[in-house]
Amino acid sequence: MQKGFIILLVLAVIFLTGCISAPTPPAPTPASTQPEQPSDTGKAKELPAEMEFAGGATNASLLGSMQGAKADAIRNGVIYIIGESAEAANKDKIKSVLYDSKNQSGYAELIENTRKDKVGEDYVYEGRFLVKLKAIESTLKAQGIIKGTTTAVTEKPVEEKDTVTADDVEIGAVEYEPPTEAEKRFISSYVEKMTFLVFFDENSNEDSFIKKGGIGMANEFLITKGMNTIDYEQVEKLKKDQQLLYEEETGESMSLIQWIAQKLNADIYIEISGVTSSKSKIGGKYYGNVNVTAKAYDASTGDLTAQAAYNPPSDTVSNVSAEDARLKAMEATIYQKIMPRFVDQIKDKMKNSLLAGLRYEVIIQNPPNDRVMTKFWRSMKKSIESYRLLYQSESEVKYAVWIIGGIEELKNVFYDASELVTELADMYSVAARGKSITFNSGL
Repeated sequence: MQKGFIILLVLAVIFLTGCISAPTPPAPTPASTQPEQPSDTGKAKELPAEMEFAGGATNASLLGSMQGAKADAIRNGVIYIIGESAEAANKDKIKSVLYDSKNQSGYAELIENTRKDKVGEDYVYEGRFLVKLKAIESTLKAQGIIKGTTTAVTEKPVEEKDTVTADDVEIGAVEYEPPTEAEKRFISSYVEKMTFLVFFDENSNEDSFIKKGGIGMANEFLITKGMNTIDYEQVEKLKKDQQLLYEEETGESMSLIQWIAQKLNADIYIEISGVTSSKSKIGGKYYGNVNVTAKAYDASTGDLTAQAAYNPPSDTVSNVSAEDARLKAMEATIYQKIMPRFVDQIKDKMKNSLLAGLRYEVIIQNPPNDRVMTKFWRSMKKSIESYRLLYQSESEVKYAVWIIGGIEELKNVFYDASELVTELADMYSVAARGKSITFNSGL
């Protein structure tokens, strides 16, 4: 009996010892390691006006690879808005209106080229681009690819005020905080004194004398309305003499004509496109007809500001020649039908756009560190509408700045702010031209 009790006691001790020394059960598997998704607030966030995307392309020419890289960045923006499957399903239509657009700069701006190389016989170009999502969205809506009025995405709120973007469908109003009386006076004065650059579609097969006639009539109308115009001969000279400088300065981040418009201090550039035809009848009379379209762009941003088209219901008659009939048809249509309505559209659009500020490019040489620059921008918060970093290096930094005011006012805003930031107390202006101003930090 006692022996059996002892055996049971030993077995009990062994059992208890085993339980105490048994390994600890594995901890529960942690929650999913997938990146945390934004919480569902029940409210979709609006599509940002602009967002950065990479783009790259290979082509037999450097220019072709640059344009291809920008098109690739625009495509990434399209996919961001509508998704890969919708982009693939509508690729041909999107390609014609966006990727192959002659106004690529209306949809994307180069921030930095990250690769420019030649591999064998081909050029490779890659870069970072600021893609204008709102402008792309407007075009997709116009083509029926996006239905409805609002596109929403899950995205962090944009801290800066959205800049005004082109609407390819109609000239609409955008609401902003009411401008002050001084700002109203500036906007009104600026719009009435804008400088225009008019040119004819370079891909047109029209005779040169008809192109010049169309440009001449557009300029004549503008002059009668008190507007400033640029002689087209200056445009042709710059195109011929400055091609290499254009490529070096921009890396094809904007169209050549936009770059020329900026160089000549134009506020708006207008592209005219038209096709003429003629016929003759017994009696020695000639009849001409034309189909004209015109588009206007803001020279500082490349955004579309207005568009118009007209095809006269009746022919223009000439007793001289078929060519004269075609020329008269072009001139009459531009002067009497296109320009009157067109200029009013441009003014209305620009008045609305300027509520977000006039865009200037500001370069600061020998820039301070980011902490100082943050303090500097904070001190200007109430004096400007918004700003955006374009590029940064050790020697200089470049910004786009929006302000309702002229370049002298912008300069004074920078000087006032520099007095509040000890490190930039010696900042001074180096150069100013058109809508570009350069400062040296004084460091």
